[in-house]
Amino acid sequence: MDIVYYVWLKSCPSVVLEPYKYAGYPMLIKTVQMETQDDTLFSKSAPLLSAATELCYHTVNCSALNAEELRRERGIEVGPGI
Repeated sequence: MDIVYYVWLKSCPSVVLEPYKYAGYPMLIKTVQMETQDDTLFSKSAPLLSAATELCYHTVNCSALNAEELRRERGIEVGPGI
């Protein structure tokens, strides 16, 4: 997961990011799927699941384009299955 993008995203007002689309949804969705299937999920010192879901929230929250892209990548369908 691109932590640099995550830090940058949290520091930018959504008005600045609104016209742009996040391109990392395939990787983000794969990370969420892998993390939820991991038996050691809750014993990890640096869990990726919380960071991945927070990144997903912030990208969708700042741009409708991202919500549409997440839907196109079937990320919204993955959510209820985890």
